[in-house]
Amino acid sequence: MALTANRTLKWGVCDNQEAYNVLTNVHIYKNAFVGWSGAAARPLVAGDIFLGLADTEENNTVNALGTGVGATGDRIVRVNREGVIYSAAVTGAAAATDLGKAVYASDDGTLTLTATSNSRVGKITKYISTGVADVYFDVDDLAPAGITALAGTLTGTVNGTIVDVAAAAAATAGGATPTAAQVDAGIATAVAPIVTGVNEQLKEIQTTLNAVIAAIRA
Repeated sequence: MALTANRTLKWGVCDNQEAYNVLTNVHIYKNAFVGWSGAAARPLVAGDIFLGLADTEENNTVNALGTGVGATGDRIVRVNREGVIYSAAVTGAAAATDLGKAVYASDDGTLTLTATSNSRVGKITKYISTGVADVYFDVDDLAPAGITALAGTLTGTVNGTIVDVAAAAAATAGGATPTAAQVDAGIATAVAPIVTGVNEQLKEIQTTLNAVIAAIRA
């Protein structure tokens, strides 16, 4: 669940920090998962780009004078961008086979193995027990934001090869200098194979790109 106070985590960190402006009217607690709102840092909201673990508490719900809400940038939060969270609570962690699985955050205090709508944080480096695991995070090692699989259903069979659809169509229609009769016959007989061929090539590309995307996000 979302944090309501600072928390203590058992974790090891490398010397990799960054500072970000804090969004207006938010309260970032120490060791919270910090996300990017699109304009500034905030307590992570599911789907945010993960920035790291908050090194300090920053309360921007009030300004320095105590006369109102802090504006974006009134406070700066330093975040730890790399480390291992030991014995972290991870919803869905259930067996030693979870080693290496991607871990996501659903808010500024909750880790889960559920990817849908959540923010990629890191991966399991050691399974401890049901719901408990060591989690390694490195913001620089996370997948680029916005990469998603190519959607759509294409006909054809994927066999790992690309063919020259134009050459196949030309051969059907009589080569480079077809007669009028060959053109007519070619159009009649080649349209369906051409459509099928183009779809198969697109499906090959879609399948390969989705495999690349999956590998990047792994």
